[in-house]
This record gives sequence, C-alpha cells and structure tokens, in this order.
Amino acid sequence: MNGLTKGWLRAICVGALVTSLTATMTPSRADGPEEGKDNEPPSTVPYLLGLAYAFRGEHEKAVDSFTKAVELEPDFDEAIFARGDSYVALGQYERALSDYAEVIRLMPHYGRAYYHRALVYLKQRQHKAALADLLVAVERMRVVPEPYLTLGDLYFARSEPSKALVMYKRYLELAGTKAEAYVLVRVGFLVASKP
Repeated sequence: MNGLTKGWLRAICVGALVTSLTATMTPSRADGPEEGKDNEPPSTVPYLLGLAYAFRGEHEKAVDSFTKAVELEPDFDEAIFARGDSYVALGQYERALSDYAEVIRLMPHYGRAYYHRALVYLKQRQHKAALADLLVAVERMRVVPEPYLTLGDLYFARSEPSKALVMYKRYLELAGTKAEAYVLVRVGFLVASKP
C-alpha cells in the first residue's frame, strides 16, 4: 500500500469511529433535541478530537483535548475514561487511577472502568487492589472475555489453581477461537495436576 492510500484509509477509519461514537454518545448526554438548534454540547468537539489524537498515538494532545472536554462538562464520563487510557499510554499511572476512580464514582456499574484500573494496579504490582477490581469487572462484564483471562492469570501467579481454572474455562467459553493459546496449555496443566 502506498502512503496516500494509507492516509485515506486512516482518515476513513477515524471518520467512521467519530461517526459511530457520536451516534451512540449523544442520547446519553442530551436531554432531547430541539428543532433548529445545534444539539451537541460544546464538549463534543474536543472529546472527538481527543479520540482522533489517541487513535494516532498522540496521547499528550489527546489528554489536552479530553481535559478541555471535561472542563466544559465536568461529569463527561466518556472523556474522563478516555483521558485515563491516554494517561496509561503515557505511563502516568497515578493520573490514570484518578480518572478511573472518577468514572467509577460517576458510573459505579461500569465494569470497564474497574477492569482498566485493575490493569494499572497490576502494572504497579498492587495485586490486592487489582484482584478487588477484577472481581467487580467479571461480575459487571459477564460476556467480555478479557477480565476472566486477567483474573485467571492473577490467580495462576498467586498459586490458586482451582480459581485460575474456573476463570480460564470461562475465558475460553467467551473467547472461542480467538482465545490465547497459552491458556489451553495452562488449563491442561491445571487439570492434569488436580489431586
């Protein structure tokens, strides 16, 4: 693929991402459309710009854009969450933890915030905090395979084979053919080593 084709392809992908996010985001944040008015809150533009920057790997710019969106709309949970992800990409884990905690305060039933916070805790080797968040994540994200895999890995590392096996089996059910190959090896090992 030449550079021009890649550029166009990237622009189309970003455009599709922005369009899909705008379509799904607006109803949760708008009280209702008014005829003849711009119904998007002013925070939408910096938020979408932040998503584009994050998609391109320009996380410093993404953080600036997400912060502008949050300044315009302090309870804009999607912008706070996305900023947390960009902080993680920048290695600014304490700021990421703060953003994820704020999202959890705003949306206590949103499992993805617990999962992402658990991943940061794991990077910081705070295994107890990670375990607590992963348990919430698997409860709230029952059909998403990744939290089960991460929890299985944590149990495996903690030498809790029966718990690891339960999590790995659920992960395999959910992931299907997209499952990580090493999980099959671990499950075989755990089953074979059962007393």
